[in-house]
Amino acid sequence: MTRATQPQIAYALGMVEALSRQLPAISVIYSVQMHLGDGWTKHGDDAFTFRLAGISATCEPAHPDAPSEALRNWRRAARERLGWECVS
Repeated sequence: MTRATQPQIAYALGMVEALSRQLPAISVIYSVQMHLGDGWTKHGDDAFTFRLAGISATCEPAHPDAPSEALRNWRRAARERLGWECVS
């Protein structure tokens, strides 16, 4: 999925929100990617980056919980793409 539609983004965001209550961030990322058959994840020296439903998010690897921070960044970007009010 290179260019996700708004319903696809909303679906992915709903899955992320639901799974985030039950699983660690890295498990949420991989679970949603596997379910949708979309996305990638890179763990590098310069950043932790992933893509899901056509939206990429990143975080510096020095952050104590880079996957959680990157997932928060992804949620913010997904909400903005959907035109929803950003609520943390």
